[in-house]
Amino acid sequence: MGMRHPFGQQHIIEITAQEIRDIFNAMEIARKARRRILRREVVWIGRTVPRHLPRGSRSIVWRYRLPNNNWALALAHVYLGRGGRLLTEPDPKEIRIDNLTLRPGHAV
Repeated sequence: MGMRHPFGQQHIIEITAQEIRDIFNAMEIARKARRRILRREVVWIGRTVPRHLPRGSRSIVWRYRLPNNNWALALAHVYLGRGGRLLTEPDPKEIRIDNLTLRPGHAV
């Protein structure tokens, strides 16, 4: 069972991968994390990466949080090179807005 939402029931809405990227970019989540307006934490580290990436690269999922109330705002996947250099732009997997969770899926 998932985490209880502080405002009641959480509603999951599936949207296209492009729509979630557009929302993630419009909210400037990655930029705000770089500027430390949002907190970013590693929640998952993969064991394998695609062969076309440099040796020593890592697959990571970041959780972005609001600093004042620790609210989890988004999850995004990235590939990092050695030394933590960003190899790909964040690929959002979830965005939470109030009681809505937006996820890429089979939206029509």
